[in-house]
Amino acid sequence: MQDIAIAIGEMIHELVNSEIERRLTENFKEELFEKRLAELEKQVSSCVCGNTLTAEAKRMSEIPKIRMKGANIIAIRKRLNLSQATFARLLGVDRSCVNRWEHNKIKPSQQTVERISEYRGMGKKELASRLQKLEDEMWNS
Repeated sequence: MQDIAIAIGEMIHELVNSEIERRLTENFKEELFEKRLAELEKQVSSCVCGNTLTAEAKRMSEIPKIRMKGANIIAIRKRLNLSQATFARLLGVDRSCVNRWEHNKIKPSQQTVERISEYRGMGKKELASRLQKLEDEMWNS
């Protein structure tokens, strides 16, 4: 009978400890959430003056940031069946830049990323016309 009482006491002790740990974790997460929320509200209040955005906030909101990894650049280029050199000519950069982007050695500028993203959904006919236009410009210059 004494062993059962000890076993029940140990189980109650374990349950109490696990409940205390769960509540502490919840409180800790809640405190972190409230702290982060306060930081974000502070950032928003620094960007908003009354009902109008500050010039910096407007500028940042108007420029959508596009992310481009090397694997994405490779996928776009290969889907269009282009060599690195041809793709570089279309973008107006050196072939070595395309190589370094694809191998994540350097990141393209935001302006270049926007130009690359134009080719993301491009069809073969439009690509052919751009290549023809590029070739015409090369021969006429």
